[in-house]
Amino acid sequence: MIFFMMEKLKKIFSFFSERTFFHPPMDAPDLAGDSHRGLTRRHNEDSYIYIKGSRKTPSIAIVADGIGGHHNGDIASGILIRLFLEKWREYVRDGNKYHLRALISYLEKLFLYINDSIARINKRFGSSHPMGTTLTAAAFFRNYLISHHAGDSRIYRVRKGSIRQLTRDHSVAVPEDLRKKLEEQYQKEAFADPADRRKSFSLPRHMITKAVGTKRKSLPEYNLFKVKKEDRYILCSDGLHLHLSPEDICRIVMDSPNAAKAVNSLVNTALQRGGKDNVTIICAFFN
Repeated sequence: MIFFMMEKLKKIFSFFSERTFFHPPMDAPDLAGDSHRGLTRRHNEDSYIYIKGSRKTPSIAIVADGIGGHHNGDIASGILIRLFLEKWREYVRDGNKYHLRALISYLEKLFLYINDSIARINKRFGSSHPMGTTLTAAAFFRNYLISHHAGDSRIYRVRKGSIRQLTRDHSVAVPEDLRKKLEEQYQKEAFADPADRRKSFSLPRHMITKAVGTKRKSLPEYNLFKVKKEDRYILCSDGLHLHLSPEDICRIVMDSPNAAKAVNSLVNTALQRGGKDNVTIICAFFN
């Protein structure tokens, strides 16, 4: 696994020359974010954070969605955000110099540390349904986006009026008959007394195949993208793309004068169309 990670890093670094790293950096993006429980869920299992940087320091955006059907999904997503913030503050406080290679390496180690920390908690309590969370993270540094991703939360990029999904969903569709059997099994294990079982409980129609915290030594998928002026980026949990198509998202983002307006419009539209899940959104606008 370590060898594979190092080989992939070498390929990325060989693609970008040293001269490329020192292009004049753009200003930090206009950042905004929000989260809503939705109209049908009792709890909000999403967590998020964004940190505005500068020309010399990275801007950070993270969306984490506790995995539906697992115990304590909201706790898992909250732990991810808290651990990241704790370690990121240490990284900044220690006066580390910001270079692209060093930043990529640090973030890889940090997300592995967070994954293993949650996995150790699961092992300690011996849960048959380990808590876990999706992860969609973006570090905007100089003219680059470093992305880390696990699960079905997404990053979209709007460029020159066109939208592209930069992440791929780590999920598979669950057949209806299998989903019903899993729901019955979960309810029996979660609620010993049949009277306590929630009749409205249902598992998601898609099963997450990669997540943070459900097993040790699980690395998120990562990529490196070039950022251009006037790019607009959207990080979101599945509560957004459940109700809005990429074209809907593109239109709303293009019509919004700033990141805050875009976030507000996207959240409201998801709620107007049913709000069947928690919805969390961060927008980053490069003006």
